[in-house]
Amino acid sequence: MRERLTSFRLSIEIDKEIEKLASLEDTDKSKLMRELLVIGIKEKRLQKALKLYQEGKITLWKAA
Repeated sequence: MRERLTSFRLSIEIDKEIEKLASLEDTDKSKLMRELLVIGIKEKRLQKALKLYQEGKITLWKAA
């Protein structure tokens, strides 16, 4: 997998939560943040598909 370095700002509260989760899962912050981003992208795509389906813009087949 090719990778690209990207930086962004996080609130202190979110950063602390990520540190806690990384510690609980015995992993490093970078790996956990990548996992969280993948989960977030999947969730966002699902929300978009559901919205388009509810609006009648796509079929159930396409939304799935």
